[in-house]
This record gives sequence, C-alpha cells and structure tokens, in this order.
Amino acid sequence: DVVIDFSTPEASVDLARRAAEQGAPALVIGSTGFSPEQEAELDRAAERIAIVKSGNFSLGVNILIGLVEHAAMRLDAADWDIEIAEAHHRRKVDAPSGTALMLGEAAAAGRGADLEDLRTAPYDGVGAEREAGKIGFSTTRAGGIVGE
Repeated sequence: DVVIDFSTPEASVDLARRAAEQGAPALVIGSTGFSPEQEAELDRAAERIAIVKSGNFSLGVNILIGLVEHAAMRLDAADWDIEIAEAHHRRKVDAPSGTALMLGEAAAAGRGADLEDLRTAPYDGVGAEREAGKIGFSTTRAGGIVGE
C-alpha cells in the first residue's frame, strides 16, 4: 500500500514517476537534496498519488521547527542574526542538509519571507559584511558524524 523511500533524489523521483503512472502505491519520502526540477516532478506525481515528503521525520526536530519560526517572528532581524550550523558524515552529498533547510525555511517564515530571499550566499573566504536579516548556513562534512 505504501513505499517508504529514504534513498537519493534521483531514485525517489524515478519511484514517484513510476508510481504515478500506475496510480499506486502511496509514497513516504525522506530523501533530501532535490533540485527545483526534481521537486516539480514530485509535485506532478502527487497529483496522482499520495506523497508524504519531509527532510526529517523526528518529532523533536519538527517541534524545533515550530520553535524556530516563533523565535524568528519575535526577534527583530535588525538585532538578531540567524545562522544554521550543521554537521554530517563525509559521505552525505547534500549540503546544507534537508533538516538544516527546514530550519531555515521556518526562520524565514517567522520573518514573513521566503528562504531564497533571506539566504546568504555560500561563504568562500572573500566577500562583504553580512547584511542584517539574512539567514546563514554553516555546513561540515567529516568522518562518521551521524548528524548534528
């Protein structure tokens, strides 16, 4: 009745495409790192089949997302910076992680904006002063870190 998929964006999109063609099964997708084009393909598949997709299914993380949105709503962007720092094992290929992006989206929503409008450009060691109100991401990929 349901396929649970925590694989790769490519495999998840292929699975969704095939399931949509058949009209079943429903999908639970926990893969992360989808391109905008892949997201659009999942949206098209969701017109034909039920899809539940999340970058993190942990109850604690989902509660944290609500708290982040509330904090961002209450703390003035002129005085409070938001930086999402995350670390995973060296083999994780998406950066920032799906969980980090979910936290960034919650922070942006709390500030009444879209994450793409507030997200800082990746820091390459050269650049300008950080603009007030922007949301930064720090990503580490090393060793066997499970996820922080």
